[in-house]
Amino acid sequence: MVLVTGGTGFVGKRLLRQLVSFYSKDTIKCLVLNRVDTKLEKSGRENIESLGLPYYPVDLLKNEGLGEKDLMPKTIFHMASCTDTSQPDHSINDVGTRHLFESLDLSDPDLHVIYTSSIAVHDHRENYCEPVKENTVIDCLPAHEYGRSKLAAEEYLKDLAKVKGFRLSIVRVSAVYGLGVMKNGLFDSIEKMVKNENLLSRLDWPGKISIISVGDLVRFLIKVAHKLPTKGASRLYIAVGESLTFMEMCCIVRVSSGKTSNYITLPKFFWRIISLLARNKAFFEKILPHRLYNSSWQSCIVVNNEFWNESLSLIEML
Repeated sequence: MVLVTGGTGFVGKRLLRQLVSFYSKDTIKCLVLNRVDTKLEKSGRENIESLGLPYYPVDLLKNEGLGEKDLMPKTIFHMASCTDTSQPDHSINDVGTRHLFESLDLSDPDLHVIYTSSIAVHDHRENYCEPVKENTVIDCLPAHEYGRSKLAAEEYLKDLAKVKGFRLSIVRVSAVYGLGVMKNGLFDSIEKMVKNENLLSRLDWPGKISIISVGDLVRFLIKVAHKLPTKGASRLYIAVGESLTFMEMCCIVRVSSGKTSNYITLPKFFWRIISLLARNKAFFEKILPHRLYNSSWQSCIVVNNEFWNESLSLIEML
C-alpha cells in the first residue's frame, strides 16, 4: 500500500497523477485535511476523486482522525506541510509529522518513507560563497521557523527510522515552479512585479535561488521511491533543476511577456553592505513582528546565496 499526505497540494496533485501509472489504484490511499477551507484544498480533493482514489479526512496537527484506519503502508510519501512562510505557525511540519507516525503501523520491514523537506534548513550558515550539497553540514540553526520545523521533522524521522528499522529518504525541495503556483509566492510575485513594472523587478539582485519544475520534482520523487536505502538508515537528496538570480528570473518573465529588459545596476559596495546585514537576520527575528521579519527574510534570500543549492544525485535519478 502507498500512503500519500499532502496530495491536495501543488506538488501532491501532480504526484498522484503519476502514481496511478506505477501502482494499482486500490493500493494508493490519501490523507487529506478534514475541512475544505481553500480553493486549493477543494481542487485537490476533486483531483483525487477524478483519479478514483480513496481518501481519509484527518488533521495532523490536532491529531484528529488518525488511528481510525488500519493503515499498513509499504511506501509513504509525506508531503503535508505549511510552506507559506508568512504564516507564524509551522508546527504542522514537525508536530504534525510526529502525530502521523505515532498513529501508523510501522512494522513492515521494507517500509520506505519519502519525506519532502526544504532547502530552507540551510538558510543560515557560515559560507554563502558555495552552493549547499547533500554532504554540506548544517552549522547554524535555520533563521526562520519554517526551516526549523522542517529540520526538526527530519531529525525526528531519522531517529525513528533507527528505532523502527524502516528506510527513510529525505528530499529537500527547492522553489518549485509550474502552472498553479502558490498565490503571492516567489513566482507569482515575479509575474505581478514584472507586469506592474515594479522597480524592485529591475534591480540586479545578486543572490542565487535554486529552482525546479513541478514535473521534474514529481519524476524525482518517484525515482527516489524506487531506490531503497538500507534498513534503519536515511538518505538525503536535494531536488534542484537550476539556479538563477531574482533578476534573471524577472528577465525571463519580461522576455516571455514581450517587454524590454531595462535593469538598474547598483554599486557593488551597496550589495556588500546589504549582504552583511542579511547575514545577521536571525537577530531581527527576535525584535520584529513575524510579518515584518518574514518580508526581510525573503529579501535576504535574493541578496545572499541562501537558497543556492546543487544536487549530487539529480542527474543520476532523472
